[in-house]
Amino acid sequence: MNSILIAYRKKLGQTQLDMAKHLGIGLTNYYKKETGKAPFNQNEMIEIMKLINLIRPDLTVNEVFFNKLF
Repeated sequence: MNSILIAYRKKLGQTQLDMAKHLGIGLTNYYKKETGKAPFNQNEMIEIMKLINLIRPDLTVNEVFFNKLF
């Protein structure tokens, strides 16, 4: 589970459905990705980071998607 991504999605006021629509994927597919059952592809990570960086410009893709401490 990507708790960092979940926290920032909620800070952005986005639901899983909102994020799925933004990425052009289905809700079930997004849920699997957010919970770690399927990987995000590079383009999806870039699109998510564009949103997160609106509220936290210093946060990196590594901190959101590859930090396994959270």
